[in-house]
Parts: sequence; C-alpha cells; structure tokens
Amino acid sequence: LQVEKPWAALTRVRNAGAIFLGSQSPVAIGDYYAGPNHCLPTGTTARFSSCLSVEDFMKRSNLCELNMDFLVRWGRDVEVLADGERLPAHATSVRLRRESVGRPRARRGVRSVTPYLLVDEEAEVKLNQNESPWDVPPEVKAAVAERLAAMPWNRYHQRIPGELRERIAGDAGVAPESVLLASGSNLLLQWIFEAYAAPGDTILLPRPSFSLYPLWADVCEARVEAVPLTESFAYDVPSFQEAIRRSSPALTVLCLPNNPTGTELGVRVVHEMARTASEHGGLLVVDEAYREFSDPAYDRTALVRELDNVILVRTFSKAYAAAGMRLGYLLAPPAIAAELDKMVPPFHLNLFAAVLGMTVLDHRAVFEERVRLLLAERGRMIDSLRAMKGIEVVSSEANFFLMRVADASAVYSG
Repeated sequence: LQVEKPWAALTRVRNAGAIFLGSQSPVAIGDYYAGPNHCLPTGTTARFSSCLSVEDFMKRSNLCELNMDFLVRWGRDVEVLADGERLPAHATSVRLRRESVGRPRARRGVRSVTPYLLVDEEAEVKLNQNESPWDVPPEVKAAVAERLAAMPWNRYHQRIPGELRERIAGDAGVAPESVLLASGSNLLLQWIFEAYAAPGDTILLPRPSFSLYPLWADVCEARVEAVPLTESFAYDVPSFQEAIRRSSPALTVLCLPNNPTGTELGVRVVHEMARTASEHGGLLVVDEAYREFSDPAYDRTALVRELDNVILVRTFSKAYAAAGMRLGYLLAPPAIAAELDKMVPPFHLNLFAAVLGMTVLDHRAVFEERVRLLLAERGRMIDSLRAMKGIEVVSSEANFFLMRVADASAVYSG
C-alpha cells in the first residue's frame, strides 16, 4: 500500500496473504526475508513441519512494514537471493530504495508531476498559444529602447517597477499596495498556490481549463476537485457553489474568459461565488489573461475593492503582444497582497519588462484598436462557421473560440 497513510487504508483490504505497508516495504522483502510468500530457504522446517495444519483452514494476513534502516542493513541479502533466482526486478526494487539513502530528494509533490510540455512550432498562421498575431509596433519598441539606453544597467532598479505599480493601481482605482508585478502571470499564480495551498488542502478548479492549475496543485500536495463545465461549456455555477460549501477549498480558481472555451461569468455571479468562498475560509482567484477581449460588462476590478478574498491575475502577454517579455500583475486586497509580497524576490522584475510595461500603457490606444479588429474578425469567423452544416461554435469572450465538428472529413470536403 504505497499511500500517504497505509495503516488507514489497511481497513479496506479484505483478502490478502501479505500486505506491505508504505513506500519502504518492497514486496521482494516478503519473498526472501519476512517470509509470508514463496520462500527460500526453508530454514530446515520441512524436516519436521507437516504440510497441513490448522492454519490452512484459517484466513491469515501477514503485515510487513519496514523502514530505511532495515533496507540499508539487510537489503543486500535480498538482492543476492533475487539475482540467484534470476528475478532482477525483485532485486532492483530493493536496491533502488537502499541506494536512495543520503541522496537529495525533491518534495514528493515535485517528484509526482510531469513538467509542462513546450513544443517549439513554427507556422505561417500560429494559433496554438493564443498569442497576438501582431508584434509590438516599431514605434513602441523604439521608445522602449530609447528609455533603456538612457538608464544605467549596472544598478538595481526600484523606481521604474514602482512607477509601473502606481500606474496600474491608478488605472484600477486601488492602492499601490494592492498591486504585485511579476515576470508573467503564471509566476503570480504559482506564488498564490504556494502561499495559500498547504498539503492536503482542496483546490477547486473548472474542467476543462488551463492545464497548469492541477500541476501547481500537485506540486503543493493539495487535493484537486474539478467541476466540469456544462455540455455547452458554460460554468456550472450551482455545482461550483455546492462544491465550495462541501469541500471548503483553500483556493477556488476561475479562468475568465476560460481557456480553452472562451466562456465568461457575470460580475454578480462571481461576487456571489466569492462570498461563498469567504464563508468557508477560502480565496477566489480569477485568472484574467484574456480580459481585454471581454465585453466591458465583465470588468471585475471593483471586486478587489469590495471583497477581502478576491485576487485578479492579469498579463501583458495577449492583448499587449508582449508574451516574449514576460510581464504580469495581480490586484488583491492589501492584506492578501502583503502576504504574497513575501514570495517575491528582491529586484525580481527586470528593468526591460518594467520599462516595456510603462511604454505600452503610454501607447494603449494602439493596442485597443488591435483588440477591436480581433473582436470584429472573431465575430465574422463565428458567424461564417455557424452557417456551415455540421459545426457548432461555442460563444467566446476571448481572442479564440472553440467549436465542435461532428464529421471533420465531411465538413472539410464541403
């Protein structure tokens, strides 16, 4: 039983000749040392012991729980016997555990996950990461370069990131203490998970949604509870509310607009979900990477001022075409932001990203016009696809949309 609490799980086992408890109790020990399985040698007991006894009419289970000290001291004996029987896997199961003693080991949560897979793909029309189809305009790049050239690069800079923080705070109508900057919104989300999700805590997520959420939860050794979207890929709000009341999650995470469906939630609904989360001691985290493509009616900025448990996470990667520069920020009540600020290394945000952020905001009108063009194209494409037989398009508030195709070959061939 290689589980966190094997003795607790033991009560569920009804039929077993031998039960090995914990990750340090390989089955091969039972084969060659503890003795509940087949075993060699017999220790001469065959000379005087009958092949039939009262115990043959009883159901008996042998329990084996070992520790690393035992494996270090006696594990080599088992390896020799297993190799002698030409059972290399048995020997290896003991040797790997024995040789791990003294080696640095990452946390169990880190060891349990597979790294996020990045595939470097080039295409004439690249759609797989929902990036802006246009680069940062040359005049904005030139303005960034001019500012950077006039600054000393050999000094740690606090003033420029501070000015960007104040600029964002002023635009959002919050205190600068409510704003945190980072090298991308993904890093902010990671800090939130690490700061507020302890091992064993529950994290509530939508499904399907951004694939990094469950990865971070696993690293934190938290328990993931996923609430499926409806058949039409809308958020199932009653099920979310029920899950919050039932599980009291440390974090309830919403992706709005949701990736990969583009679906949204009204501000009043999000407010009610935040209130429910607060009543059960949890935070509501809203990943707003695609917010600039949503209708203004979905603006949730006021929730940070009205509630004490809402975090809004935003990025310059999508609408502002700065994915390669890695710049994100969050809005949170000052008390929460102060706790998260403890996760931020000194001088974390590089000067380039901070200057870029200030310059992009100075040229906001250019990017807002691009958003309008994307929204018009999104509407045109959705209308055209909905006019085609065999295609169902999900309504989207992002710079992408999701569609169902009953028979792709038939649709393609016309």
